[in-house]
Amino acid sequence: MNKELFESTEFYNKRYQNFSTIIIIPIFILLLGIMAFVFIGRMDITVNGSGTVMPVNRVINVTNNPKESIVKKPINNDVIKKHQVIIKYKNGETIKSPISGTFYKSNSKKMLGSIYPTISTKNKLMTKVYVTGKDIGSIKKGQKVTMSLSNNKQNNLVKGYVKDYSSLPETYKGNSYYEVKCYLSPNKNNVKNIFYGMIGKVTIGTSKVSIAKYIKNAFG
Repeated sequence: MNKELFESTEFYNKRYQNFSTIIIIPIFILLLGIMAFVFIGRMDITVNGSGTVMPVNRVINVTNNPKESIVKKPINNDVIKKHQVIIKYKNGETIKSPISGTFYKSNSKKMLGSIYPTISTKNKLMTKVYVTGKDIGSIKKGQKVTMSLSNNKQNNLVKGYVKDYSSLPETYKGNSYYEVKCYLSPNKNNVKNIFYGMIGKVTIGTSKVSIAKYIKNAFG
């Protein structure tokens, strides 16, 4: 047997095997992984909007009696306890708070301010999102909600759920929108960075579909 021919054949076999091992087999495995991801993987379908942080529990408006002189009144951001005297008039009359919360001063002459429930892990918050008729059909009670609230320190993600939604639309600037009421539950890590009146992005998870179906619907 020709020795040079044998060496040439052996070199070719080694080269072909190395090419198969390094290129073809990894590509095949990658394609299998992509196919598995497309047909097995699932994708969240969401409805997005914006909302404002509001209290769930009632807000107490503290009015002023202009005929009487006040000798004691709360100041802005005062923490109020239930049954605490918040207003004391010169004639001895006192007004007690029916709830615990935080006092926020008002610029109105007729109203001193309002007592809002304290933001804590025990008190739920609320936000309202307005969606179009195209999206309202996918909204259901109990669907998971995430509200993103940004401040100077960090971005806070507050979890919640859909509490209720309107069956009739409201008209705004010639367009019809449905109101979706969402309850939020702040955790101990972000409760100190959340304030009433903050505006944030609200994401409602309406369903999960396979990635293959999502691609089909998007381009089909």
